[in-house]
Amino acid sequence: MKKLTPFLAAGALAMAFIANSAQAQKDDHSMNPQHGGVVVEASHVQFELVSGPDGVQLFARDHGKPVDMSKATGKLTMLLNNKDKLDVELTGQAESLIGKLPAPVEKEYVALAFVKMPSGKNITVRFQSK
Repeated sequence: MKKLTPFLAAGALAMAFIANSAQAQKDDHSMNPQHGGVVVEASHVQFELVSGPDGVQLFARDHGKPVDMSKATGKLTMLLNNKDKLDVELTGQAESLIGKLPAPVEKEYVALAFVKMPSGKNITVRFQSK
């Protein structure tokens, strides 16, 4: 029995470590909106599109941490009610990409964001309003 006890203790410790790692990884990829928008994951980055009365904001989080979007650029194409199309240029700010809308978007939409990340990587993200 004395020979078996260290193996049992090591096994229990390994199981606790695996459970803790799984929980930490789950938290890093949270899909909960932090700014009231629509959240989608693309290329291991969580993007949140927020549509307001004056424009749109696109936030990015990488493993739960905000990405500095000041050197990012992008373009957003929105299809409203499957017929009206809007193209919006996105410019980098400290925490998000922003773009001006000609009118508030209060309808259902599907949007494609083409984002050039600060690292130079190009990512395409598809959003659909609820």
